[in-house]
Amino acid sequence: MKYSSLSIIILLATIFLFVSPAFALDIVRMNDGRVIEGKIIDENYDYVKLRTKHGVIELPAGEIDEIERNLDFDVEFQRRFEDARSAGDFYRLGEWSENLDHKNESLKCYEKAIEKDPNHKAARAKLGHKKHEGRWYTTEEYNREVKGLVLHEGEWIPQADKEMLDAGYVRKNDTWVKDDGPADTETVASGGRTPSGRADAPAPGRKKSSKDWEVTPIFTMDEYKDLVAECTWDQRKTINTEHYTVYTNVKKKYADKYCDLLEKLYDKYCSVFNHKGQMPYKFKICIFNSRQEFVRVTRMAGAGGFYTPAKKMLQVFHGWIPTLESGTQQVIQHEGTHQFQDMVMKSMMRSPIWLLEGLAVFFESSVFDESRKIHVGAIPKKRLEDLQKVIKNGRYIRLAELIRTPQARFRVPEYNHAWSLIYWLVYTSKNNQKVFNKYWVKCCESGDSSASRGFLDVIGIPIEDLEGHWKGWVMVLSPEDMPEDVKKKTEEFNRKRKK
Repeated sequence: MKYSSLSIIILLATIFLFVSPAFALDIVRMNDGRVIEGKIIDENYDYVKLRTKHGVIELPAGEIDEIERNLDFDVEFQRRFEDARSAGDFYRLGEWSENLDHKNESLKCYEKAIEKDPNHKAARAKLGHKKHEGRWYTTEEYNREVKGLVLHEGEWIPQADKEMLDAGYVRKNDTWVKDDGPADTETVASGGRTPSGRADAPAPGRKKSSKDWEVTPIFTMDEYKDLVAECTWDQRKTINTEHYTVYTNVKKKYADKYCDLLEKLYDKYCSVFNHKGQMPYKFKICIFNSRQEFVRVTRMAGAGGFYTPAKKMLQVFHGWIPTLESGTQQVIQHEGTHQFQDMVMKSMMRSPIWLLEGLAVFFESSVFDESRKIHVGAIPKKRLEDLQKVIKNGRYIRLAELIRTPQARFRVPEYNHAWSLIYWLVYTSKNNQKVFNKYWVKCCESGDSSASRGFLDVIGIPIEDLEGHWKGWVMVLSPEDMPEDVKKKTEEFNRKRKK
């Protein structure tokens, strides 16, 4: 099926919005002395099926000596870390952690390995270190000390170029010219199948200060708790708006609000992605009156909502979702982004999950003011707080790993990091905006590899080289910031880094 795997991607999008499943490790000890680690997914009197780093294997029950179930990774890792003695011990523990998708712990082990043995080549390679004239260098040291480059807004450039940029010049057609400043625009991101094929740079846009208006949710908590249906689902109504066909049995006053929300979202999607073409079909959306009814019909007990590309259908339910700390409005904004992506991209299947989900979180976080005007660029409070916490304690996901992470391993931390990477590209500099726009157009037209090689080509430098700027920038953000606040903080942040 053309859309089978992508349907799963979008289906999982809302399930993993905020709640990350706990990690549990199963260890199977065989009669012949082998020890196999993974997660048990099925078992009976004849066999045990175990998902391991090599795939799913089936172990005969008669050959199993003992099973240790549901071991806590953090506890097990700490025990093994304390038992490790040599560089080899730490390197093997790093590989074990890496195979179980715990990158931060694996990096800690590789660093410990080179502490024990400074010439441990395998550990150095894992950390991205380079050797020059008999000495090992980190990526930053190599660029600075060997290549003589300086870091400027996440890029390693020659000192002479930095001096020209600091003086207010920009390079155009290999010539330095005076920069006249940013153009005033309302777009945040653009691309898709535009007549010119050009994407305008994303920008905060012409909007008043966040202090001049108040965030006003479409639905109050009392309205989310009102689950009295206007009719049964079998008697549901069909409402046709300009761009949507809505199937629902919620009260009319709520249906009217949802229709207004959807049309405003569509207009914003078109503005943001610079989509000016005709809509090839109407978007379809089912809005169930309650979670109970949603589960009864869709059989999706773990989801807050999902989009199925094969049916061009988005399905949600009216209500507040405590485990996700959000309501239907945010679910529609997230999943509706996938619905729009599916229309403007030639093949979503060819685009990396970090881009699709990062953009979905970007729109998921959009807010409305008192006059029902939508504002993009709001910061998701919990996501930012969680991200700042892992950056502070050194447990963040390296960007090089993030852009290669497949759908099967994309969980809450990956969602948070993907959003922040896109947010960083959009709001930090003109150059980063151009990078993002160029990459978005590429993905719309031809997609990218699972390793995001197209993205690496577009940014033109090792992704590790921009990671330091991204980390520091994330730490100065506040959940209350809107784009104009972020722009000011970015300017101040860049000035401090230049000193």
